[in-house]
Amino acid sequence: MTARRMSIKSLTTAVAASVLAGCTSLSSGGGRSCAVPEGLPTVGDEYEISVGDVIAINVFGQEELKGEYIVGSDGTISFPILGEIGAADRTLTTFVDEISTKLDADVVLNPRVNAQVIDHSPIYVFGSVLKPGSYSFNVYTGVYSAVAAAGGFTYRAKKDCVVLRRATTGEEFLIPTESDVILSPGDVIEVKARYF
Repeated sequence: MTARRMSIKSLTTAVAASVLAGCTSLSSGGGRSCAVPEGLPTVGDEYEISVGDVIAINVFGQEELKGEYIVGSDGTISFPILGEIGAADRTLTTFVDEISTKLDADVVLNPRVNAQVIDHSPIYVFGSVLKPGSYSFNVYTGVYSAVAAAGGFTYRAKKDCVVLRRATTGEEFLIPTESDVILSPGDVIEVKARYF
């Protein structure tokens, strides 16, 4: 073989190796493993309030305190008499307990507080799905049901793992599609494409 043929062959081999290495790294999520990290909510966990949620609050016998409150970008609601109250990343139970405790201390004797989340920010699904876009969030929406809402996978979709970007923290995870992870309002699911 001539020196020129050897250098072309070497160059071709090097390019092929780097392409395959790049594909391997992409298919595995850039070095991340496809697993459920600790701390993500799963089926059975109580729903935690998120930024953008609308909460209907009723204090029995106190019409002036009844209303619908939006959780602001700082994670709080502005409640009459009490002012700013932290809501995001808390369960409804702990949120209601705090309102009850604060009302009992300053305003209402033995308050009976009821609250429920009546609206959420949407979730977003894009990438290798048939109908990418935003979709209504429901408590206990999982990854697989979010992909189904987006029309399912395309024929080139990488179906075993998806990228999850948490709206609350901005963190990104590579998780199994059939995991029991529960999404939060504003979360983004990206379905990667297979290259071969």
